Amino acid sequence: MTIPHQYQTFEIETIYAPSVIGPLGNTTSLITSTYRGQMDFSMVISEGFVPYAEAQAIQERMMSIINEQLAIQFQTA
Repeated sequence: MTIPHQYQTFEIETIYAPSVIGPLGNTTSLITSTYRGQMDFSMVISEGFVPYAEAQAIQERMMSIINEQLAIQFQTA
């Protein structure tokens, strides 16, 4: 979905990724959105399925992958 950043008399600066919480059970979700060249992501993880320390490791790995890919893109640009 394309959302323009300017509407007649006002400008949209930021759109945040939606967060979800589903039905009880495995509520593991990763939501990512981009707007005007910025990425926003959120993780919703039930600690009953993924312990806090593992969730932190997942977050760190995700950030590492994103940073690696950005570095590659900037090298080729």
